[in-house]
Amino acid sequence: MGCSVIGLLISEGNLILVTLMQSRLPGDYWFLTASSVIDGFLGGMWTASAAAHAYLSDCTEPHARARAFSLYTGTLFIGIALGPTLGSLLVRVTGDLLTPFYIALVGHILAVLYMWLVIPESLSEEDMARNREKREIILQEQAEALRQSRRSGSWRERLWALRFFLTPFEPVMLFWPRKREVGRPGRGREWNLTLIAIAYGIMLSFVSLSAFKAQYAIAVFGWTAEELGYWLTLVGIARAFHLVVILPIITRMLKPKVSGIVLRSPAPGSPLLRASDEPSPLVDRPTEALEQQSRSSSPEPEFPVPDGQLPPHVAAKFDVKIARVSLLVELISSLVICLSVGPKSWTMGSTMQSFGSGFAPSIQSLSLFLTPPGENGKLFGSLAVVSALGGQVLGPAIFGSVFVATVGSFPKAIFIVATAGVVLASVVLSLVQLPKPAPLFPAAEEQREELE
Repeated sequence: MGCSVIGLLISEGNLILVTLMQSRLPGDYWFLTASSVIDGFLGGMWTASAAAHAYLSDCTEPHARARAFSLYTGTLFIGIALGPTLGSLLVRVTGDLLTPFYIALVGHILAVLYMWLVIPESLSEEDMARNREKREIILQEQAEALRQSRRSGSWRERLWALRFFLTPFEPVMLFWPRKREVGRPGRGREWNLTLIAIAYGIMLSFVSLSAFKAQYAIAVFGWTAEELGYWLTLVGIARAFHLVVILPIITRMLKPKVSGIVLRSPAPGSPLLRASDEPSPLVDRPTEALEQQSRSSSPEPEFPVPDGQLPPHVAAKFDVKIARVSLLVELISSLVICLSVGPKSWTMGSTMQSFGSGFAPSIQSLSLFLTPPGENGKLFGSLAVVSALGGQVLGPAIFGSVFVATVGSFPKAIFIVATAGVVLASVVLSLVQLPKPAPLFPAAEEQREELE
């Protein structure tokens, strides 16, 4: 995260440098591409976002992650909403177009210092040492595989050894369908993370739609730069208000309520477990067995669950509901835009879309539930790749080609394509199957299934 912020700092400083001294720099204004290349190598905005989400996931409990992601994204959009307005005011007061960039440069310097000197590590020393050991084991396996391929001389062995050179692309393979674990519903391979990545990529491609919305407003409504600034501020404030205020309130009010519970070890000779840990036949009434076990067990708690903390599978179900409702809001607002007859109704529909922004944080929290333990960083690295592909590659290509082809005859075609994308994302998300929670007493659960 610190390295990616340095890349943003270099880009900001290079912009000011090129503006003031373009005639003295090699390539004139083409020198701007140098900072873009450096920023890309350091990760850029998407890597910074992925690292920030990974940091939050390390510091929060599973049931609170969606709210934390929502607050993070909401504060980001507060800046996006206020930035254009503050920049316009600064230019009007000072009469210098570079004044906002000077202030942004100071902000990036403070951000770099804060990242490197103030923010602590999210992992303990033991966790970091364990990760380094895993990395060393992987490197040793790679070296050993290469040595064996050289000894064998077989082209198959050498080709198989080359798979280790694909390690940089390993995070993306997290979304590849994997073998279904025991207890997971369905047959064959598990496609949950694959489906989530597809839905997430479709919705993140709408990031590039904002630029074409502005061009649509200029071409159809004749808006000026000032009117576009007001519209951007309105949409940004609505999105930030939803993520920072409305969505956390909804989450707190509607999430399932649980009271503190304590799981105790079965006492020896209890009706559910024999002293030898072998499963015994169930009694006629399981509730009586549980009550008897509770009375005969040790009074000391062994597995306390804090009051109000949701079990992971319950939190995941709630995340799915938030994502589906967000997609419904996106669909309704997209239809309003498609049916709009003037700037007022069009502005209302584009503002309504801000209230569907809970999709991204809920999907990120759901992905963490479905990801194997210890791979949070890999997950957010993969999501960053999906975000970059959707928001910077596929989205601009699809919406740009549609807008160019139809702006003269039917400019609303771009919004119809976006509506179809929302429908497709909803269908893909509906195919996700959450795993069933593990039973508290596996032996008793197996005997109950046999009797049924």
